[in-house]
Amino acid sequence: MDEIHGSLISQAEKVIDTLYLKYLKAYISYEGVTRVETYPYPKDAIREAVYNAIAHKSYHTQIPIQIRVQDDENLIYIGNSAVLPPDWTAETFMKHHQSNPYNPSIANAFFRAGYAEAWGRGIEKICENCIKYGVSLPEYSVKPYEVIVKFKGLEVNNEMQSTKAPIKHQSTAGIGNEKVLGDRERQIIELITVNPEITQEEIAHDMRITRRVVQKSIQLLVKNDFIVRIGGKRFGRWKIVKN
Repeated sequence: MDEIHGSLISQAEKVIDTLYLKYLKAYISYEGVTRVETYPYPKDAIREAVYNAIAHKSYHTQIPIQIRVQDDENLIYIGNSAVLPPDWTAETFMKHHQSNPYNPSIANAFFRAGYAEAWGRGIEKICENCIKYGVSLPEYSVKPYEVIVKFKGLEVNNEMQSTKAPIKHQSTAGIGNEKVLGDRERQIIELITVNPEITQEEIAHDMRITRRVVQKSIQLLVKNDFIVRIGGKRFGRWKIVKN
């Protein structure tokens, strides 16, 4: 069990990182010699569900938003104490409905920070991402002062191997790189390729992850000779050695 603390915006980032790095399984498959990592749940959908929980939470109850991962049943639950309009049901969530966040100031802050593109589209975006990812639509359970959303993960097929996150960078024969890069490291290399002078803060902002996570990925890339730093922290730049 982990507890996430800090500002609401930092919590929103940390909880996604914690889920995908520590608690979720990645399914491994190969396209030729390229390793492909597929998580059971669409990250954009889970992120949107967390944002919704933060915006609609009843904070005076002092009950934290709770997330439970059930590996044995391939399920993830996100639950929070919430105050909804009296006539809302689980069916209301899955239909087009007017945006009515219990905490409009928090919802507006997330909108202005770029975490939400428009009020009232949260569940619609979750469903769109689930359909695109090939998983079932989420199931909502509405109880007095509580809302729980259940996600069903991808089923493992014969071509996929399950491995606990965080993903270990395993040795691969027959290609130039000693290590197989994860999606995050590949994104960082792409950003550095476009802008060799990019800072870790800018990388964190562009990828919507914490600076600490960026630091760990940078350390991995430097350790395995994918990138090198030329010059100091303030006026230096990155150089791609291999990708």
